[in-house]
Amino acid sequence: MECILCGSQKDHEVLYNCDSCRNSLCEAHMNTHNCRPNSVNMGKFTFDISDINPNVSYIRREPTKDDYEHFLKTNRDILTTGKESLDLFLAMILIAYVFGFRRLIDGGQDLQYIFYIVIFLAPSFILHELAHKYAAIKYGKYARFTMMKNTALLTLFMGTIGILFAAPGATVILGKSTKRENGIFAAAGPMINFGIAFITFIIFLSFPEVYFKTTTLQTLLILNIEINAFLGAFNMLPFGPLDGKKVMDWNSLIWLAIIVANAMMLIYVYNLGV
Repeated sequence: MECILCGSQKDHEVLYNCDSCRNSLCEAHMNTHNCRPNSVNMGKFTFDISDINPNVSYIRREPTKDDYEHFLKTNRDILTTGKESLDLFLAMILIAYVFGFRRLIDGGQDLQYIFYIVIFLAPSFILHELAHKYAAIKYGKYARFTMMKNTALLTLFMGTIGILFAAPGATVILGKSTKRENGIFAAAGPMINFGIAFITFIIFLSFPEVYFKTTTLQTLLILNIEINAFLGAFNMLPFGPLDGKKVMDWNSLIWLAIIVANAMMLIYVYNLGV
């Protein structure tokens, strides 16, 4: 048996568990080791419990929900200091500006079309992010959507100059995760978008064309398929902070299946020519 400090150099017959750090130590190190707090690695985020509360700088423990929230609210990369509901609301406003009202200001679309874009895009975006969140929670992680300063400002700038780009924030998952877990968390969002697009597709095929050949219903169904298929396919691109890179690092076949499924939906809608 290996002591956490001796490592593989010695094989001990008896080890002790420290009540503070929960590590296994030999008799020689049990009463002399210096417990330090957990350093929590969260991808681009890293913090020590001692950074939050100096009073526990020599007690190793798992971070609590309050620890994570304090970290998010004080991190310089976070745009807001509010809760998840506030961040989601502000993100929706930003997305509505880029994809809807910004085009209305330019005269590119009429008000009715902008309204349809907003009412479908906003829920699709929220469900995408919540899928990431609850997939992580199921694995015992702490996760919530939060506005990110750099990407939100980039979204605002790109939208202002007329380029459709939406990355107002991300679902931050805190705690150590394996490559497989990261892949599952990332895949959850695009899979939700595909699910919405597919269900809408079934509804579209279930109604005889005569009922909505030139009506608003046809426009709404096709628009919902297009928005969700685009979100799913775009987020599966395997580079940068997008979901696709994490999924591909975990399982390339699952990555291929998800991106092809969303892409086929998108191609189907474009071929309709509506």
